[in-house]
Amino acid sequence: DIKNTSITGNTATGPGGGIFATYSVLSLTKVTISGNTASSGGGIYNTDSNQPLDVVTVVGSTITTNQANTGGGIYNLGNMAVNDSLITKNLGIESGGGVQSSGSISFNDAVVKDNNSNGTTPGSESPGAGLWISGIAEVRNSSVIGNAASGPGGGVYVSEGSLSLVNVTVSGNEASSGGGIFNSDQALPIDPVSIASSTIANNQGDDSGNIV
Repeated sequence: DIKNTSITGNTATGPGGGIFATYSVLSLTKVTISGNTASSGGGIYNTDSNQPLDVVTVVGSTITTNQANTGGGIYNLGNMAVNDSLITKNLGIESGGGVQSSGSISFNDAVVKDNNSNGTTPGSESPGAGLWISGIAEVRNSSVIGNAASGPGGGVYVSEGSLSLVNVTVSGNEASSGGGIFNSDQALPIDPVSIASSTIANNQGDDSGNIV
């Protein structure tokens, strides 16, 4: 367990600028992870252990101003839970400004705010400024606001993943398409996007503002 700690200003040439978790049961409580840089998972990189009991849990924490090519704040391949936490002002150069997850991830009472996915090559499109999902994601009682992508999916980008939103606000996000939510072509019919008791509003996109 890591509690009441700051992990700041670290640089990795590979994944996991702040934390690299592999085959781990890790709990982060009231931790600030900021200003870290990596190839993937600027703040946190969680590998796929294939063990359901290996879970990274983030509670009451702040993940901010981290940077990576993919998954500026968090890159998740395993199992992860984010509760009562703030993910803000992270940068994913190629994709996933706040969070990029191909594993299983849940959010409860979380705020994903003011993250960016913005490629360095002129004209390049980087999707998923707030959340980039290709695994299983459940978001409850949370806000995804003010994120900006040079590609599709300013708030949320879903690629062959399953997403559930319950009592979630997706607002003030910007993208080339699907400013709020962009749901790409799904390979399997079991990959649904479900939205309940939520607000998707005031998002901006060249093709469509709120949902594509």
